[in-house]
Amino acid sequence: MTVLALDFDGVICDSAEEVLETALGAWSEISADSLLQNEVESRPECRAAFEGLVPLGNRAEDFGVALHILENNLDVNTQREYDRIRNALGPEWLDRFHHLFYRTRNRLRTEDPKGWLSLHTTYPAFIEVLER
Repeated sequence: MTVLALDFDGVICDSAEEVLETALGAWSEISADSLLQNEVESRPECRAAFEGLVPLGNRAEDFGVALHILENNLDVNTQREYDRIRNALGPEWLDRFHHLFYRTRNRLRTEDPKGWLSLHTTYPAFIEVLER
């Protein structure tokens, strides 16, 4: 028997919308007076900027780093610049955001499973391959 094990988000489906909503939920606990959620919702270029920063990180706390960059209008063009900002935030901040991100994700997933799943978009070509 052959088993194909795949990661759900980012492989089978595009999870950008879910990641952004979850990250903003966590961000609201770190920065309650932030207007970033309104900016992301009203300005497509802000959402695009977040999505452009995501590949520079690889863990949940990196979504928080991306939001920190946007909130503070920081100019990041290289991995080195991103890493400098990430390191300056420090391990306690990163750990806190990591925890808040997964707590927020779990709340979204358990309170409204269908709504949470609707934030994910499957990659049609990939699904076609899986169905063969």
